[in-house]
Parts: sequence; C-alpha cells; structure tokens
Amino acid sequence: MRLHRLRLAAFGPYAAEQVVDFDRLAHGGLFLLEGPTGAGKSTILDAVTFALYGGLAGADSADDRLRSHFAAPDARTEVELQWSLRGVRYQVTRSPEYRRPKKRGDGFTTEASRVHLQRRDGAAWASVSANKAEAGELIAELVGLTRAQFTQVMLLPQGEFARFLHSSDDVRRALLTRLFGTSLYDRTTAELCERRTEATRTRERADRSIADAVSAAAEAAGLDAAERTELLAASRADRHTCLKELGESLAGAIAGTAAVLDTAVGALCAAQAEDSEARRQAGRMTRLATALAEQEAHQGTRPDHDRRAARLARARHAEPVRPLLELLAEAVAETQAASGELADLLPEPDDDALAGRGGPGAAARAEAAEADAAALQHDADDEQALPGREAELGRLERGAAAAEERVAALDRARQDLPDRITTLETRLA
Repeated sequence: MRLHRLRLAAFGPYAAEQVVDFDRLAHGGLFLLEGPTGAGKSTILDAVTFALYGGLAGADSADDRLRSHFAAPDARTEVELQWSLRGVRYQVTRSPEYRRPKKRGDGFTTEASRVHLQRRDGAAWASVSANKAEAGELIAELVGLTRAQFTQVMLLPQGEFARFLHSSDDVRRALLTRLFGTSLYDRTTAELCERRTEATRTRERADRSIADAVSAAAEAAGLDAAERTELLAASRADRHTCLKELGESLAGAIAGTAAVLDTAVGALCAAQAEDSEARRQAGRMTRLATALAEQEAHQGTRPDHDRRAARLARARHAEPVRPLLELLAEAVAETQAASGELADLLPEPDDDALAGRGGPGAAARAEAAEADAAALQHDADDEQALPGREAELGRLERGAAAAEERVAALDRARQDLPDRITTLETRLA
C-alpha cells in the first residue's frame, strides 16, 4: 500500500484546507513529520486512519478532535485520501458527524457522516460505493487489515513510542504486546509449551511401552536377566539389530516347530482314522460274537425241532387213516345204540354163557380194537394241530437256513479276523 495525497479541511487543529503530497515527500525514500507539540503531527496520522476506517489512530483519541474548533461555521469537515494497491489507485472522501450553527436562525444542526469510495479508471474517477458499511468492508478487504491491525502495524502513535523509550524491559514487553497484538503469539507460545509438555509425556509413555515390549520380546526369546538389561541399555540402532536377529531366530524356530506340528497333526489324523477303523472292526467282532451265541442257542433247540419234525411225519403218515376213524366212530356209535336196544329186549345175560359164546379170542380182539381206537384218536389230535406245526416248521426251516448262512459268513470272518487284528495292531503301534 502506498499513500499519494491527503487533503483535510476543518479537521483537528487545521481550520483551513491542508494538502499533503506524499509523492513529493517520499521521492527521497524517507520523510519526517517534525514540529513542536500540538503542531498537528498526530492529526495527519489520525486523518489517514479516519479516511480509511472512520476512526482515529490513537486508542485514547476522542471524537471531538475531528471537527476543528477554529473552522468557520459554514466550513465542511472533510478528509480525502488517495492511495494505490497493486497498481490500482483509489480515493476515499469521508466526513464525520458533527454539529454546526444553523445558517438561518439560532441553534445548531447535525451534519450526517458521509463516505465516498472511488477507483481511478483511466483519466477519470469511477464511483465504487457511497454506503458507509459497504465502503468500510471494501477498504478493509483491499488493505487486508482492520483498523486495530493498521494502527499497530502501519502507524505507531507518538505517545506510545515515548512511553516505550522510557519504560523498563517488562513494561516495554507489555507495551509491545499491546501495540502489536502479540498476545496471540503469547497464547501460541503457551499452547506450544503445553503441547511440548504433553508430547514429552507421550514420549515417556512410548519409551516405557517400548521398554516393556523389548523386555517381553527378550523374555520370549529366552534371554536371561543380564542379557535383557544389556538389550534395554543398548542404543536404538543396536537394539533394532539385536531384535531383528532375535526375530529371525524365532521365525526359524517357529517354522521348524510348525513343520513338526504339521507332521504330528498328520500322524494324529492317521491315528484317528485307524482308531475309527478299529472301532468299526470291534463293532463287527461284537456282532460276530452275538451271532455265534445265537447260533449256539439255536443249536441247543435242535432236539426239540427233531422231535417236532418226527411228530409231524407221523401225523402225515396217519393222514390216510382219518376216513377210517370217522367210519369207526360211526360204527362204534351204531354198535352202542344196537347194544342198548338189545339190552332192553333180552333178559339179564349170563356171564358164563357170554363167555362161552365169545371165548378168549373175542376179549383179545376187543382190547386190540380199543388200542387201535386210542392210537387213531391220538393221530386225529395230531392231525388237528398239523397246520400250526407246518407253519412253525417253515419258520424254523427259514431261521435255520439264515442261521446257516450267518454261520458261514461268521466262519469266513473268523478266519480273516486274526490277520486283520495283526495288521491293525501293527499300524496302531
């Protein structure tokens, strides 16, 4: 930012219009505002600050310094400043609010504050804004500084500088802090100190964690207490090298252990498979023993089966006698009926006479006939039980055939079993 021209009228101690040509003053590079106290040196700085921001440079400057007490009643209080930024020339004209005597009658009237921002466009001035708030925002945006920052960086009020020269170190430090707004840097320094403290604590915690990790790694690697202490006391590079070597050694050991473990797992899987096969063989042996026991029990029932088979054969042999038995039963019934009728018609018989009629041969024939009748009755009873016995015989024959097949299979399995047991025992060992 470069100042070119300042015009002020009825401003501060200057009743008449004053023009300061900064281009002529700055031709040599530097210039000095010199004069006795009260000559109006600070007013020039106030005028520059007022033209840009609508306020004065000094923090203790009062607004009653804006309107000159020596100005004529009809003189307008006004400040006009021209400056350039990045090759563009600007001009701002600003008037404060002040009270002046009325042109007609008695009393005072209030002149409103005004501002007009312009930009040089070729040979003419182009209006940018005449709104006080908008113009203030545009100027602050163009300059890049607020009024407080502008007065701290671009201007140093005269009274503040004098106090600065005669103050102690602490007072000068506080004064510089207030003038240049370095409280931000103080807060930044305090924040950095806090962060440094926290970083130190974090580093200490990290160092403890590293020490714990190194100690755990050394213990896992099998180092004794003296070796662990030596490792912890070693430099970072030596510690890194040692840990790397330990890691490679552990990795090799882990790889070897993993190979042995894989082999053991394979052997375990094979043993489990053999154990499962042995369990299946044991189950088969149990079923074989059960079948053999059942076979022996079945062999124990063979005499009863033979007896039932012989009885069935006799019943089948007696089958042709069944019609004769029926005829015999009918003859016996007819004989009994005839005997009854004859007993009713004849007198009481004489035993001797009957004995004389029949003789010994008739009695023998009667006993034989009764025995035959009893045998035929027994055969008839067997004949009635014949269907159930035939069904039982079929079931027994089928059971016998199945048992014979199972016995044959069990015999074969029993013959193969010793070799299989020997093989399994060898594999299990």
